[in-house]
Amino acid sequence: MKTCRNCGTLFETRCKKCFNAYQRKWSKYKALGLKVPKKNRPVKEVCNKCGGTDLYTDGHCRACKFEYRKKWYVTNREKQIDKARKNRSDNKEKVRESKRLYYAENREARMAYHKKWLSENPERNRIYLLNRRARKKSSGGKLSPGLAERLLALQKCKCAVCRKSLKDGYHLDHMMPLGLQGRNEDRNMQLLCPHCNQSKHDKHPIDFMQSRGFLL
Repeated sequence: MKTCRNCGTLFETRCKKCFNAYQRKWSKYKALGLKVPKKNRPVKEVCNKCGGTDLYTDGHCRACKFEYRKKWYVTNREKQIDKARKNRSDNKEKVRESKRLYYAENREARMAYHKKWLSENPERNRIYLLNRRARKKSSGGKLSPGLAERLLALQKCKCAVCRKSLKDGYHLDHMMPLGLQGRNEDRNMQLLCPHCNQSKHDKHPIDFMQSRGFLL
Protein backbone atom coordinates (compact mmCIF):
# COMPACT_ATOMS: atom_id res chain seq x y z
CA MET A 1 0.00 0.00 0.00
CA LYS A 2 1.10 3.56 -0.75
CA THR A 3 0.04 6.98 0.51
CA CYS A 4 -1.11 9.79 -1.83
CA ARG A 5 1.20 12.80 -1.52
CA ASN A 6 -1.73 15.25 -1.86
CA CYS A 7 -4.46 13.92 0.43
CA GLY A 8 -2.83 11.03 2.34
CA THR A 9 -5.27 8.39 0.98
CA LEU A 10 -3.99 4.81 0.98
CA PHE A 11 -4.06 3.18 -2.47
CA GLU A 12 -2.53 0.20 -4.30
CA THR A 13 -1.46 1.91 -7.56
CA ARG A 14 -2.58 5.56 -7.43
CA CYS A 15 -5.21 7.72 -5.74
CA LYS A 16 -8.16 7.88 -8.13
CA LYS A 17 -9.60 11.07 -6.64
CA CYS A 18 -6.38 13.06 -7.02
CA PHE A 19 -5.73 11.58 -10.47
CA ASN A 20 -9.18 12.73 -11.69
CA ALA A 21 -8.57 16.20 -10.26
CA TYR A 22 -5.25 16.35 -12.12
CA GLN A 23 -6.93 15.28 -15.35
CA ARG A 24 -9.60 17.95 -15.05
CA LYS A 25 -6.99 20.63 -14.34
CA TRP A 26 -5.01 19.97 -17.53
CA SER A 27 -7.85 18.89 -19.83
CA LYS A 28 -7.88 22.29 -21.59
CA TYR A 29 -4.27 21.81 -22.66
CA LYS A 30 -4.90 18.30 -23.93
CA ALA A 31 -7.98 19.48 -25.86
CA LEU A 32 -5.73 21.90 -27.79
CA GLY A 33 -3.10 19.25 -28.38
CA LEU A 34 -0.53 21.08 -26.25
CA LYS A 35 1.97 19.74 -23.76
CA VAL A 36 1.09 20.04 -20.08
CA PRO A 37 3.52 22.59 -18.56
CA LYS A 38 5.77 21.38 -15.79
CA LYS A 39 5.46 22.94 -12.35
CA ASN A 40 8.97 24.41 -12.23
CA ARG A 41 9.26 25.34 -15.90
CA PRO A 42 10.32 29.00 -16.28
CA VAL A 43 7.76 31.26 -17.98
CA LYS A 44 8.99 32.45 -21.38
CA GLU A 45 8.23 35.92 -22.64
CA VAL A 46 9.25 35.61 -26.31
CA CYS A 47 9.23 32.82 -28.91
CA ASN A 48 12.53 31.01 -29.41
CA LYS A 49 12.20 31.10 -33.23
CA CYS A 50 10.72 34.44 -34.23
CA GLY A 51 10.64 36.48 -31.04
CA GLY A 52 6.82 36.71 -30.97
CA THR A 53 5.06 37.43 -27.69
CA ASP A 54 1.73 35.65 -28.33
CA LEU A 55 2.89 32.38 -26.73
CA TYR A 56 1.32 29.02 -26.03
CA THR A 57 2.25 27.16 -22.87
CA ASP A 58 4.97 25.20 -24.69
CA GLY A 59 6.91 28.39 -25.49
CA HIS A 60 5.96 28.67 -29.19
CA CYS A 61 3.98 31.60 -30.61
CA ARG A 62 0.83 31.24 -32.69
CA ALA A 63 2.56 32.08 -35.99
CA CYS A 64 5.23 29.40 -35.53
CA LYS A 65 2.61 26.90 -34.42
CA PHE A 66 0.53 27.64 -37.51
CA GLU A 67 3.53 27.20 -39.83
CA TYR A 68 4.42 23.90 -38.16
CA ARG A 69 0.88 22.55 -38.52
CA LYS A 70 0.71 23.75 -42.12
CA LYS A 71 3.94 21.92 -43.04
CA TRP A 72 2.73 18.82 -41.20
CA TYR A 73 -0.55 18.85 -43.13
CA VAL A 74 1.26 19.15 -46.48
CA THR A 75 3.40 16.16 -45.57
CA ASN A 76 0.43 14.08 -44.32
CA ARG A 77 -2.28 15.42 -46.65
CA GLU A 78 -3.44 12.07 -48.07
CA LYS A 79 -3.54 10.53 -44.62
CA GLN A 80 -5.68 13.39 -43.27
CA ILE A 81 -8.02 13.27 -46.28
CA ASP A 82 -8.57 9.53 -45.79
CA LYS A 83 -9.15 10.08 -42.09
CA ALA A 84 -11.71 12.84 -42.72
CA ARG A 85 -13.47 10.74 -45.38
CA LYS A 86 -13.70 7.78 -43.01
CA ASN A 87 -15.00 10.02 -40.23
CA ARG A 88 -17.75 11.39 -42.50
CA SER A 89 -18.77 7.90 -43.63
CA ASP A 90 -18.89 6.63 -40.03
CA ASN A 91 -20.91 9.62 -38.79
CA LYS A 92 -23.25 10.44 -41.69
CA GLU A 93 -26.19 11.43 -39.50
CA LYS A 94 -24.06 13.60 -37.25
CA VAL A 95 -22.44 15.37 -40.22
CA ARG A 96 -25.82 15.89 -41.90
CA GLU A 97 -27.31 17.36 -38.72
CA SER A 98 -24.29 19.63 -38.23
CA LYS A 99 -24.62 20.97 -41.79
CA ARG A 100 -28.35 21.51 -41.34
CA LEU A 101 -27.84 23.51 -38.14
CA TYR A 102 -25.02 25.56 -39.69
CA TYR A 103 -27.15 26.42 -42.73
CA ALA A 104 -30.10 27.37 -40.51
CA GLU A 105 -27.91 29.72 -38.46
CA ASN A 106 -26.15 31.25 -41.49
CA ARG A 107 -28.87 31.10 -44.14
CA GLU A 108 -28.53 34.66 -45.44
CA ALA A 109 -24.74 34.47 -45.69
CA ARG A 110 -24.90 31.10 -47.48
CA MET A 111 -27.49 32.36 -49.96
CA ALA A 112 -25.38 35.44 -50.74
CA TYR A 113 -22.28 33.27 -51.21
CA HIS A 114 -24.18 30.83 -53.46
CA LYS A 115 -25.57 33.66 -55.59
CA LYS A 116 -22.10 35.15 -56.00
CA TRP A 117 -20.61 31.76 -56.89
CA LEU A 118 -23.28 31.16 -59.57
CA SER A 119 -22.57 34.54 -61.17
CA GLU A 120 -18.81 33.84 -61.23
CA ASN A 121 -19.00 30.17 -62.33
CA PRO A 122 -21.91 29.72 -64.78
CA GLU A 123 -20.18 26.93 -66.76
CA ARG A 124 -19.31 24.88 -63.68
CA ASN A 125 -22.90 25.19 -62.51
CA ARG A 126 -24.15 24.07 -65.93
CA ILE A 127 -21.96 20.94 -65.78
CA TYR A 128 -23.08 20.26 -62.21
CA LEU A 129 -26.78 20.44 -63.17
CA LEU A 130 -26.29 18.09 -66.14
CA ASN A 131 -24.43 15.57 -63.98
CA ARG A 132 -27.13 15.80 -61.33
CA ARG A 133 -29.85 15.21 -63.91
CA ALA A 134 -27.97 12.16 -65.26
CA ARG A 135 -27.59 10.71 -61.75
CA LYS A 136 -31.35 11.00 -61.20
CA LYS A 137 -31.98 9.09 -64.44
CA SER A 138 -29.19 6.57 -63.68
CA SER A 139 -27.68 7.20 -67.11
CA GLY A 140 -24.09 6.68 -66.06
CA GLY A 141 -21.05 8.77 -66.88
CA LYS A 142 -19.90 12.20 -65.73
CA LEU A 143 -19.06 15.36 -67.67
CA SER A 144 -15.64 16.86 -67.11
CA PRO A 145 -14.99 20.51 -66.15
CA GLY A 146 -14.22 22.89 -69.02
CA LEU A 147 -16.22 20.82 -71.54
CA ALA A 148 -18.06 23.82 -73.00
CA GLU A 149 -14.81 25.70 -73.71
CA ARG A 150 -13.37 22.69 -75.52
CA LEU A 151 -16.50 22.20 -77.60
CA LEU A 152 -16.59 25.88 -78.53
CA ALA A 153 -13.07 25.54 -79.93
CA LEU A 154 -13.86 22.29 -81.78
CA GLN A 155 -17.09 23.65 -83.30
CA LYS A 156 -15.49 27.03 -84.04
CA CYS A 157 -18.20 28.75 -81.97
CA LYS A 158 -20.99 27.56 -84.30
CA CYS A 159 -24.13 25.47 -83.72
CA ALA A 160 -23.61 21.82 -84.68
CA VAL A 161 -26.93 21.81 -86.64
CA CYS A 162 -27.68 25.22 -88.17
CA ARG A 163 -24.10 26.59 -88.01
CA LYS A 164 -25.35 29.74 -86.36
CA SER A 165 -22.91 31.67 -84.18
CA LEU A 166 -23.04 30.75 -80.50
CA LYS A 167 -21.72 34.09 -79.24
CA ASP A 168 -25.21 35.10 -78.08
CA GLY A 169 -25.73 31.87 -76.11
CA TYR A 170 -25.70 28.10 -76.42
CA HIS A 171 -27.02 24.90 -74.83
CA LEU A 172 -25.11 21.74 -73.96
CA ASP A 173 -26.98 18.92 -75.68
CA HIS A 174 -26.76 15.13 -75.40
CA MET A 175 -26.53 13.85 -78.98
CA MET A 176 -28.21 10.62 -77.90
CA PRO A 177 -30.79 11.79 -75.31
CA LEU A 178 -30.70 10.33 -71.82
CA GLY A 179 -34.28 9.18 -72.34
CA LEU A 180 -33.07 6.97 -75.24
CA GLN A 181 -30.33 5.27 -73.17
CA GLY A 182 -27.71 7.91 -74.03
CA ARG A 183 -24.81 8.26 -71.61
CA ASN A 184 -23.75 11.40 -69.79
CA GLU A 185 -20.25 11.48 -71.28
CA ASP A 186 -18.08 14.09 -73.02
CA ARG A 187 -18.17 12.21 -76.34
CA ASN A 188 -21.98 12.30 -76.31
CA MET A 189 -22.14 16.10 -75.99
CA GLN A 190 -22.47 18.93 -78.51
CA LEU A 191 -23.26 22.63 -78.46
CA LEU A 192 -26.50 23.83 -80.05
CA CYS A 193 -28.15 27.20 -80.28
CA PRO A 194 -31.20 27.53 -78.02
CA HIS A 195 -33.67 27.17 -80.92
CA CYS A 196 -32.13 23.91 -82.23
CA ASN A 197 -31.84 22.40 -78.77
CA GLN A 198 -35.46 23.17 -77.87
CA SER A 199 -36.74 21.78 -81.20
CA LYS A 200 -34.58 18.64 -80.85
CA HIS A 201 -35.78 17.94 -77.29
CA ASP A 202 -35.48 14.15 -76.76
CA LYS A 203 -35.64 13.04 -80.41
CA HIS A 204 -33.27 10.49 -81.86
CA PRO A 205 -30.35 12.32 -83.55
CA ILE A 206 -30.96 10.65 -86.93
CA ASP A 207 -34.69 11.47 -86.90
CA PHE A 208 -33.97 15.06 -85.91
CA MET A 209 -31.32 15.63 -88.60
CA GLN A 210 -33.58 14.10 -91.25
CA SER A 211 -36.38 16.47 -90.20
CA ARG A 212 -33.93 19.29 -90.83
CA GLY A 213 -33.12 18.09 -94.34
CA PHE A 214 -29.90 16.21 -93.55
CA LEU A 215 -29.04 12.51 -93.85
CA LEU A 216 -31.57 11.87 -96.60
